[in-house]
Parts: sequence; C-alpha cells; structure tokens
Amino acid sequence: MTLEGAGKGSIPVNNKTTDNNIAWNLGLGVAYAVTSKLSLDVGYKYTNYGEIKTKHVDVGSQGFAGNFVDTMKAKVTSQELTAGVRYQF
Repeated sequence: MTLEGAGKGSIPVNNKTTDNNIAWNLGLGVAYAVTSKLSLDVGYKYTNYGEIKTKHVDVGSQGFAGNFVDTMKAKVTSQELTAGVRYQF
C-alpha cells in the first residue's frame, strides 16, 4: 500500500498488524398486554465491540508525508432503544 502525498509522489505504508476483538451485548425488554391480542413493548440493547487502534501519518505543510505520529484508540459501543406494537393473529 502506498500513501499519496499531495502530488509530491508516494511513500510505502506498512500496515501488517491485525487485532481481533470479542464483541458482546446485553439486552432487556418488557411487554405490556393492552388486550388479549395487542401488546406494546420497549427494549434496550448495549453492544461493546472492543477497542480499535490505528496509526496516522503526519502530513507536513510541504505536501509530503512524514513519520507515523501516534496511535489513535477508540472504544466502540452502541446503545439501542426500541419500541414496538405486537398484534397476535
């Protein structure tokens, strides 16, 4: 892989490392029977995808890429709130 540097050529980028994460989630919900055939429900789900890491390249004001500056880290999660109506036939 190469990194293009604002028309000044390209430099090779070494990205050989790969990490795997374990994702997990936790959910809960409740339903309320309005009638014998109609119910309302709400739910919540939290998902944790783990931590991602990536390196970024310092691109100088002269338009060429320099060294890898540092590793950026982020924890990736999501939260979902759902609402629904169920009708039983």
